[in-house]
Amino acid sequence: ANLATLRAIAETAAPGSEVVFSYFDQVFFEPSAVVSETAKALSAEVASVGEPFVSGFHPATLEEDLRPLGLRLLEDCSDADLVRRYDPANRNGFVAGERSRIAHVRVEAVPIR
Repeated sequence: ANLATLRAIAETAAPGSEVVFSYFDQVFFEPSAVVSETAKALSAEVASVGEPFVSGFHPATLEEDLRPLGLRLLEDCSDADLVRRYDPANRNGFVAGERSRIAHVRVEAVPIR
């Protein structure tokens, strides 16, 4: 579903359009993953409104996964990266999310079928 949504965006958006989306590292969904109580609560909350977390992406292969869709990965950041970038002195007490990431992509071409 994630790739289908991104493909639909690439097929309908003008080349040069950009999209920013959040996702979970696929490790989050592995049976052996250690998941905090906070993450479990968030997962249960979104599932209760009909939007369960079911899959994510592997950050190491995200660029390769997006290329056939006509999308170029511009940036992929973990929440910890963003906390370091936007609150380096820890003035705001931001807490990085668990295995949460944000990707910034550009529509390059019509997706390969």
